[in-house]
This record gives sequence, C-alpha cells and structure tokens, in this order.
Amino acid sequence: MDANRGDLHVVAIQEGGNILHTLQTRAGSWEARMNNVEAQAGNIGGAYDVAVCWAPYDGMSVVCLSSSGEVNATYCHGPDGHWDPFSTPVPGWNFDNVAIGPE
Repeated sequence: MDANRGDLHVVAIQEGGNILHTLQTRAGSWEARMNNVEAQAGNIGGAYDVAVCWAPYDGMSVVCLSSSGEVNATYCHGPDGHWDPFSTPVPGWNFDNVAIGPE
C-alpha cells in the first residue's frame, strides 16, 4: 500500500515565480514550512501556473507553465521526498496547447 496515501499536497507559486510545496499528512500534521521545489528540481525562470498530479507508488508529478510559455514537469519521490530535475521543456507542450485549471 502507498505509505503516503491520504496526504494532502499543496503547491503554490510565490511572488517572483518560485514554486513551493508542503503537505499535510493523513494524521493531520503539516510540514514545518513550504519547500522550494526549484531549489531541488532546477530553476525554470519563473512559474506562471502549476498543477499537482498524483502518481502511484509514493510520489507525485508537478507540471507547470513557465513565464516564457514552456511546460515543465518534475516528480517528487516519497517517502524521502527528493525531486527529479525538471524536464525543460516537455516536448510539444506550450501555452498554445496546454491549460492548467479552469478557464
């Protein structure tokens, strides 16, 4: 069984475009602070929009649009929480053919 099932992951964009992540465990406790995703996965030059996608086997994907219009993706591994480097850009994806969230 997924050790992190039931955790709530929160991803936000800070002023200046930094991507931040924190979580609330299924037991109800929160991480002590928001963590800078780009410090671990690489700088994409400012995020415009971001989405979290659940993935099986103790992890999650984060997909974001950079301010330059590129779509970038990274994967956070649980339970140790290390991040893969951003794939920059995701081939064939850009502002013209990707929407994150309701429009």
